[in-house]
Amino acid sequence: MGNTLDQHWLVAEDLARRICYRGVGSASASGIFVAVPQDVVISQFGQDLCNALKPTGAQVLHVILQQQQDQSSALLIENVIRETFAGNVVPHGNSEGMACTGTPDAERGGFADALVTLSQALQTLIILVIENAQYLVTGKDCDVVLCGLKAVRDELNASGQHGLRIAFIGDDFDALAGLRGDQRQAFFCAPIVSLTQV
Repeated sequence: MGNTLDQHWLVAEDLARRICYRGVGSASASGIFVAVPQDVVISQFGQDLCNALKPTGAQVLHVILQQQQDQSSALLIENVIRETFAGNVVPHGNSEGMACTGTPDAERGGFADALVTLSQALQTLIILVIENAQYLVTGKDCDVVLCGLKAVRDELNASGQHGLRIAFIGDDFDALAGLRGDQRQAFFCAPIVSLTQV
């Protein structure tokens, strides 16, 4: 059991390096889909990946999607962003040299605008880890979420910005592949890996 946990941690570390890599030919800025075998506890691997990403100095946001069809994935993402903003910006204010640019405004565009606001406030790379991403196939607002993530990804990865990386983790390889396998989809051709292939 211990060897398996150690192996998964090493995989998480390798994946963290891949996500953060900015060299020529890197596809990390496009987003990455990670398929976790069903005999692996997805929540444990999601936490391992977040822990492996933290030493990079990036701001890591961990969103856990829910299976309920009436649960808004967009709202779950926005809530995590707001919590991160409150914990990193509001309490410190200018005392830590971090100017507060204003709280995310749901009326202006929900989580996409909230991510831009957070990026401007923190002045660092943001990594969004979305656990149970297979639910984006059937969620009531899945198209809105994916298009919103693509738009803010493109904006924050533009020249002069601090960057956004998105890791979609799920336990259904086919569902994840379906989210990036059609040219009409927001994350068309984004890389996909299986945990056993990393």
